[in-house]
Amino acid sequence: MGKWASKHRRYSESDEGTKNTMTKRRKRSTSNSQDELKSKETQNNVWLGKVATADCHNDAVTSIDVVSPNLCISASRDKTIAIQDLSKGTLLHRWNAHSQGVTKVCCCNSVIASASRDLTIGVWNLDNPKSCRGRLSGHTLVVSALDINTEGTKLFSGSRDNTVRIWDLETQQCMMENNISRNLVTDLKWAHQENMVIQTSEDKIIKIWDTRLLEVVHTFPVQAQIQTCCDLEEKRCLTGNNGFSGQGCQLNLWDLRHRQMLNEYRGHAETVSGCSFFDTSCPYTRFVSTSNDGTLRLWKDIQQASVSVQQLGLGTLTCIASLNDNTLLCGSLNHGIGVARVGSNDTLTVTS
Repeated sequence: MGKWASKHRRYSESDEGTKNTMTKRRKRSTSNSQDELKSKETQNNVWLGKVATADCHNDAVTSIDVVSPNLCISASRDKTIAIQDLSKGTLLHRWNAHSQGVTKVCCCNSVIASASRDLTIGVWNLDNPKSCRGRLSGHTLVVSALDINTEGTKLFSGSRDNTVRIWDLETQQCMMENNISRNLVTDLKWAHQENMVIQTSEDKIIKIWDTRLLEVVHTFPVQAQIQTCCDLEEKRCLTGNNGFSGQGCQLNLWDLRHRQMLNEYRGHAETVSGCSFFDTSCPYTRFVSTSNDGTLRLWKDIQQASVSVQQLGLGTLTCIASLNDNTLLCGSLNHGIGVARVGSNDTLTVTS
């Protein structure tokens, strides 16, 4: 794996059936404790176009992370976090995580972290998620983004209070803080095996942070629109843009080594709400995006137009996660989590 790869690919290469396809993807190690999770609530859900949504969340799904080839974790505006077994369509755990809506969730090395509108970050263990391991306080406005390093020892958070922070997950103390005027953080990703975080913001500036000193080491040129989301793979970064009626609404691919834009991708009619690399084993890189326009789009890095587009029928889409090289999970504003598959001919289909 290239040294620029992000650790944010959601599960370990050791997971059965993923070794070959994961060689060029970002890794996330998980504990065997996930196998011990027992279904406690929903026994009769079927994994179709929607994933156990009636029993998971009562409001918008704001964030999804993939724990293993079968487990996903989701967060909602209804203050809850849920863990589901996708192979069985069963809800394993759901708990009230915060006093206000949850904005982001991620899992690494059996550590779950959640950001919230209640200004705090919750830390949980995957094998006992309903018992809070710690509550990180310090941000003075909504915590809007977070990510955990590969070892599961440190957490990088961003907020609408213009600050980013690095936390020690063992001591639960803030190690460093940096405040930049107008840096209302929208998303961030921690690069695998690198002291680097990519961060997007409402100030329309994409920043590269050196996590050793918590300093900005590079900013890309100011964009015309707010940058809403980002993802990492190898030597490149993908960002999504705000927009309305087809103005803006694009994705941009960036070269992190030469620090320049490689390409721009247009097709969405409204704000891009989520983006994700999901297969780098092909001669070309594929990535996907969701939008407020309700569509899921599949792209190749070598062409500017989307390869396939699918209306999921879930209304506004809020986030996306790649389960594997042909299955995608899409969060929605009003209808839970949708599932789509990518065929061998690069065609998107909704599971039904």
